[in-house]
Amino acid sequence: MLAYQKQKDYTNKLVEVGGRKTLLKGFEEFDFFYYKNDVTEIYHIVEKSTGMSVGTGYRLDDTRENAFDKLTKVGVDKFQKIVADELAKREVQNGDYVEGQPRKLRPEEMPTDMEVIKAQDYAIKGLQKTVEELIDKLPTVEYVKKLEETIASLRVIIAQLSK
Repeated sequence: MLAYQKQKDYTNKLVEVGGRKTLLKGFEEFDFFYYKNDVTEIYHIVEKSTGMSVGTGYRLDDTRENAFDKLTKVGVDKFQKIVADELAKREVQNGDYVEGQPRKLRPEEMPTDMEVIKAQDYAIKGLQKTVEELIDKLPTVEYVKKLEETIASLRVIIAQLSK
């Protein structure tokens, strides 16, 4: 069974986990399983087709209660939509993930050439503004000279006080 699991570097990764099927009252139409994360020592209840964790806890009973409370607040209809949206985002075929592949855009979703040019122009302007802001924060030659003079004066004062 696949689930998003926190790794040792604290990133989430879709991994194979050993899990057991579980039912949640009122949500029997969904396929849930539970497992215990070896890194965090936390139990998760996961919706099987998406790998989404719907509840967590340090004890299995607490985890079931957490999942039930969250799902009850969302409701069956909304949760069906969430699952459908997740499956659409992550190209899934017959319940199996196509690893590392984002959902492909349909032809009508493809940006036009003009939209691409506008997006590129926007990005370039943003970078130019960032560079200009960094340049504005750089010290001027006059400032550096005054700073060097101040440091030299402080060295003289420190030398006189050290005598």
